[in-house]
Amino acid sequence: MMDKHLIRDRFERSFLRHADATVIQPDMAKHLARLVVQETKYSSFAKVLELGCGSSPVAPLLLDHVSVDRWVANDLVPMQDELGATMRKLPLKDFEYLQGDMEKLDLPNQQNLIVSNAAFQWLADPMVFLPRLAELLAPGGVLAFSTFGPENLREIRELTGVSLKYISGSDYTSVLSGAGSILCREERLSTVAFDSPADILRHLKQTGVNALVRKAWTKGDLSEFSDAYRAKFGKGDRVELTYHPVYVIFQRHGAEGG
Repeated sequence: MMDKHLIRDRFERSFLRHADATVIQPDMAKHLARLVVQETKYSSFAKVLELGCGSSPVAPLLLDHVSVDRWVANDLVPMQDELGATMRKLPLKDFEYLQGDMEKLDLPNQQNLIVSNAAFQWLADPMVFLPRLAELLAPGGVLAFSTFGPENLREIRELTGVSLKYISGSDYTSVLSGAGSILCREERLSTVAFDSPADILRHLKQTGVNALVRKAWTKGDLSEFSDAYRAKFGKGDRVELTYHPVYVIFQRHGAEGG
């Protein structure tokens, strides 16, 4: 079972101290914003809900292309001051921040767009939560999200046995297809090179992704992990870490228009 309190603690510290440590999430946010514009052809959305806005919010990217009246942003950690400062600079009529676990909050309904970047992999029960989000959409409304698939951080899983229970892109689309149309599904594999296995662990700590692990590693643990990582996943004098981004654009049945 995921400990959401531990996740919140790790992510809060990472957002405040290491906002520049994320490697792939900012690029995922850019691509997700492009897909929303490309696949929906909407020039405006009256009401937008962003879930798990984190350190790579979609709002600044999407508002370069579409107009929005009301934007509600959510995250597990209390970052309303930092995010509010950013949002006040954007062309929005109204902004609200909802802090808390998205799976437990009373989320607003009749949304024209629900968007989320690199957050749904932390859901305790995505197969229940996604149909709920579809019901929160106005007719013709869009659910657009990026997350990670089963090959994500596969090196860490193979060496430690620790991993989130990642869901395939086809599972995400199948649970939504009865409520509307899948406009787009994309999956990519991306590798990021690091100088050492210790740098990988530091990266995971700085981005909050170590939130599944409570224990502190001993010097022996680190040495054993580093030797095994280089032996199995070394590329010359560097080591690689795999990311598996998944993108889904879904539109609820009903009248079109934002």
